[in-house]
Amino acid sequence: MKIIKARAYVGPNIIAPTPLVHLSVEIDGPECWPDGDIGRSCADALLKLMPGLTGHPGQSNQPNGFASDLATAKGPPLGHIAARVAVELQGLDRSSTNPVGLRRKDGSRTADIFFHYHDPDIGLWAGQAAISIVLSLLPPDARPANTLPDSLSPEQVLTAFQSRSQAMALDQTALALIAEAERREIPWFVLDRARHMVQFGQGRHLRRIRETVTDTTPQISAMIQRDKASTHRLFASVHLPVPRQAVVRDPEAAVRAAHQMGTAVVVKPLDGSKGRGITVRPTGDEAIRSAFNLARQHCELVAVESYINGSDHRVLVVSGKILAAALRLPAAVTGDGKSTITQLVAEKNKDPRRGIGFAKLMNRIELDDETERMLGKRGYTADSIPDTGKLVELRGTANISTGGTSIDVTDKVHPENRSMLERAARVSGLDVVGIDFLTPDIGRSYREVGGAICEINSSPGLRPHQIAEGPPRDVVGPIIDMLFPEKHNGRIPIAAITGTNGKTTTSRMLAHILRIAGAEIDVRSVGLVTTDGVHIDGDLVAQGDFAGGTGARVVLRDPAVEVAVLETSRGGIIKSGMAFDWCDVGAVLNVRADHLGYDGIETLDEMATLKSKVVEAARSLVVLNADDTRCLALAAKKQPQQVCLFTAGGLRDTLRQHIDKGGLAISLEEQSRGLALVLHKATSSDTVIPVAEIPATLGGAARHNVENAMAAVGLALGLGIRRENIAAALASFDSDHNCNPGRLNVFDGHPFKVVIDYAHNPDGLGAVCDTLRSLKTDGRRICVLAAFGHWHGEHIQEVADMVADKFDSFICSRNVRRSDDLEPLRGFPSQDIPKRLATALLGHRLDPANVTVVDSDKEATDRGLEIAEAGDLLTIFTGQPDWAWNRVVNYRRKHDKN
Repeated sequence: MKIIKARAYVGPNIIAPTPLVHLSVEIDGPECWPDGDIGRSCADALLKLMPGLTGHPGQSNQPNGFASDLATAKGPPLGHIAARVAVELQGLDRSSTNPVGLRRKDGSRTADIFFHYHDPDIGLWAGQAAISIVLSLLPPDARPANTLPDSLSPEQVLTAFQSRSQAMALDQTALALIAEAERREIPWFVLDRARHMVQFGQGRHLRRIRETVTDTTPQISAMIQRDKASTHRLFASVHLPVPRQAVVRDPEAAVRAAHQMGTAVVVKPLDGSKGRGITVRPTGDEAIRSAFNLARQHCELVAVESYINGSDHRVLVVSGKILAAALRLPAAVTGDGKSTITQLVAEKNKDPRRGIGFAKLMNRIELDDETERMLGKRGYTADSIPDTGKLVELRGTANISTGGTSIDVTDKVHPENRSMLERAARVSGLDVVGIDFLTPDIGRSYREVGGAICEINSSPGLRPHQIAEGPPRDVVGPIIDMLFPEKHNGRIPIAAITGTNGKTTTSRMLAHILRIAGAEIDVRSVGLVTTDGVHIDGDLVAQGDFAGGTGARVVLRDPAVEVAVLETSRGGIIKSGMAFDWCDVGAVLNVRADHLGYDGIETLDEMATLKSKVVEAARSLVVLNADDTRCLALAAKKQPQQVCLFTAGGLRDTLRQHIDKGGLAISLEEQSRGLALVLHKATSSDTVIPVAEIPATLGGAARHNVENAMAAVGLALGLGIRRENIAAALASFDSDHNCNPGRLNVFDGHPFKVVIDYAHNPDGLGAVCDTLRSLKTDGRRICVLAAFGHWHGEHIQEVADMVADKFDSFICSRNVRRSDDLEPLRGFPSQDIPKRLATALLGHRLDPANVTVVDSDKEATDRGLEIAEAGDLLTIFTGQPDWAWNRVVNYRRKHDKN
C-alpha cells in the first residue's frame, strides 16, 4: 500500500464540502484485515497500542463499533482502518460526522483514503503514520506490497509521530484562539509553523498573530519588554512598584550587587522567559556565583533584583483592561507517607492534561538539577518519602512551563492593585500583556502590604488562566474581539467561478464591474485569479495558471485585497480543494467534454459533481446556466432565493416556475433597440443593458460572451451591485487584449485582420467560429491551430470536422511548452499533434497546398503573419496568447524591416 499522492484540502474538495486529508494509495496484494486467529491477534495488538480506537464508530451497527468490525469474518479494508487510526492519532472527535474512510472504483489498483483533521500538516503526518502502523501489525504475507522496513515496529511509528507532532504542533494559546475563531466563522491558516504564526481573516480584514503578539503590537513596546532593564527603568520612572535591580556581566559583580542591596535577591537572565535560568534567594556568595552562571546560559547580561516577599500572580491585560488574574503555584507534590518523590511525580504526570512543551495545557514535572537543588534546600532527595499531607515544592518559580498550576483570583484583585496594573499595561504600550505581580495578598492594596511588578510579557500564554482552579474566565474571546471588533468575521466578499468554458472571461468581467462600481459595496481593490495569473488592484503579481487554491491563497493573504474574484478550475478543486470554506457567490457556467479521463474524472456527470462544490460553497447566490441540463440540475442544491438562472433563450416554464418561487433569472430578449439582457424577479422584469452596448460581445456576434456577461451580471447582483451600475461597467469592458487577453482579441493594425483566442477544446472553438461568421472579409480566412489535441486525441478529429469548411487555409502546430506528461491520456507524443491535425483536415478533401504543418506554435504564428495579405482574416488559436498578441502588434514584414 504505497502512497501516490497526499493532500490536505483547506475547503470544499472533490470528496466532501469540509476540510480533509486525502491519500491516494496503490494497493498490490491483500487489501483487507486478515480473518481468523491472525486477524484477532493483530486486532488485539492494535487496540492495545491505541485503546481509544475501541470507541470509534464502525461500519456496522455492532455495540463495540470499530472493534467489532475488526473481529468480523472478513475484516474491513486496510485503508478504512488506516483512516480511523489517523483520526485517533490526532486526538480528534471520534464521533464526528465528518467523513472518514475509503473510496475505491471497481477494478482499480488505487484507492482514496480520507479523514478529517484540525491541523493540515499534522493530519498528513498522521495519515502516513497510520498506514505504517497498520501494515507493521500484519504478518508479511498478509500485507500489500510496500516499502516498510522489516525492523520497524508499530510502537516506534507511534512514538516517532507523537514526537514529531508535539514538536510542530501549535501551542495551546494559538489553538484556543483558533477554536474561538472557528466558532465565529473567522477563517484562519498557519503562516509559519515553527514560529506559531497564524493568520485570521482574509484580504483587507486579515490579522496576524504569534501566540498573543498581534500585528498591531507596537514594536518599540515589545523591544522594551524584551529588555528587562529597559522595562524596569521605564516603570521606575513613572513610580510603578518594581524591585531594585542591577545589571551585571560577571559573577563578582553579581555578588557585589547582592551585598549592596542588603536583602535576599533573585538572579535571572536579563532576556529570558518561561522561568528558565532564574534562581530565587541564593544563599551565600558561592550560591550567587552559581546563580549567575545559570542565568548566563540564557543571556549574556544578568539581572540581580531585590527579592519581593509574596505570591506569584499572572495578570492578563487586554486593551488596557484586566481580563484575569491567576495565583501561580510552583510544581509540587503532596506526600502520602509511602511513595517517594519520584513516584509522586510520576503519578502526577499521569494527568492527561500534562504533556511536553506546549502540546498540552499543563507541562510534565521534570526531575532535573533545579529540582535537586530545591529538594536539597529542604532536606530531601528524589528518593525521599514525604509525610502524609506534606507539600513539597519542586521549583523556586511558579511557571506553568515547569509543571506549575494556578488558582483564579480575578474577583479578589483590590481596586488599587487593579488600577496600578492597568496603568502599567498602559505605560508599556502593549495591547496584550501579561504582568507578573508579586504580593502577599492581591486582595489588599500593594500600598498596604507591599508588592512589585517583577516582569511583563508581550506574548503572555493563556494557560495559567485556562487551567486555573475557580470560575472559568474567557481570556480568548476578548482577544478576538480586539482583533475583530463588532463581531466581524474577518471575511472579504468572494466570488468563485467554474465551468468548462468562459470562466476566465466571466471572472474578468466581474472584476471589471467591481473595480468600477465596487464603491457601492465599499470595495475597490480587486484580487483576481485566472488561468493566466493573479492580479491585485489591476497589477499582475504572479503569472501562470493559478485557477485554484494556490491563486486563491495568494489573494486572500494580501491585505490590499477588498474583494476576491476566483476562477476555480477542475484541476484546482481536485489537487488542493478550495482555499476557503465558503464564498458569497458562485457560478457554474457549463459542463462540457474537456479534461475527461484525467484525475479520476471519467464522465460528464462526475465533472458536474465536481463543479457542484462551488454551488455548495456559495452562501448568498449561485449563478447557473439554465441552457445546460447538468448546470440546471445543480439548482436543486439551493433554495430558489439563492439561485439566479441565465438563459440565451426565452423564459420557458422551468424558469418561470423558478422566478415565481422567489428566484432570479436573466434572459436574452429582443427589444426595440435589439437584443438585451433582462433581469426577472417575481414582481418585475427590468432591462439590464442592450447587448450592443457591451463591446466584448461584438454587437451580439460573440454569443458566448453574451452568456458570460449574463453570468457576470448575476454574480455582481449577488454581491450587492445595483443593476444600473453593472450596466455602466459592462459598457466599458472591451474584447481587446487589455481587458480580456487571449479571449477573442481583434487587431486591425495590419492590412489584414487578426483574431487571437485561447480556445483549446471543441466547445470553445465552436463558440469562436460562430462569432467569426459576423466578421466580414474580402480575402482568405487563414487559421493557425496550435492549441488542440494536447489533452485528448479524439479532440483532433472533432476540431477538424468543425473548422474544415470555415477557413480557406490551415497551419497546424502545437504548444511546444506544454509538458508531455499527458501522453498516456492522449495516446501518442505531442510531436504527432500537428501531423494528426493535418491528416484529419485532409480527410475533408481539402487541397494539400492549403494545409501546412509547422511544429512550433511561434513559427506557426509567424507563418500566418507572413502569408496573410490585405483583406484576409487570420485567426490564431494559441496556448500563449500574450506572446502571440505582442508578436502580432509588433510584426513587420521582412521586406518592411529595412
